[in-house]
Amino acid sequence: MLTIPQSWSDSLHTAQAKTALRIREAAGRSRPVIDETLGKWKQHILTAKSTWSRLTEDELLKCAGQAGKLVALVQERYAIVRAEAHRQVKVFFEILQR
Repeated sequence: MLTIPQSWSDSLHTAQAKTALRIREAAGRSRPVIDETLGKWKQHILTAKSTWSRLTEDELLKCAGQAGKLVALVQERYAIVRAEAHRQVKVFFEILQR
């Protein structure tokens, strides 16, 4: 049986904790941006469709601009990790605010 040195295990857990913290902090910062965009979601569906062509307009309508649902759709359709999908959605909402 292969054993992992404790220092490696500790480093892995520390890295995972730091990553989770960065994602939570980013989500906290992007919340006001997302809240402002929810009211205009129907206007932004075509932009979202051009950003993520694998998503249908119906799926985008159903997610109603909710970041969590959009992250899940992007993650599923593009077979990417949740953190990357979250980053893409965050950037998308930030661009909409410009």
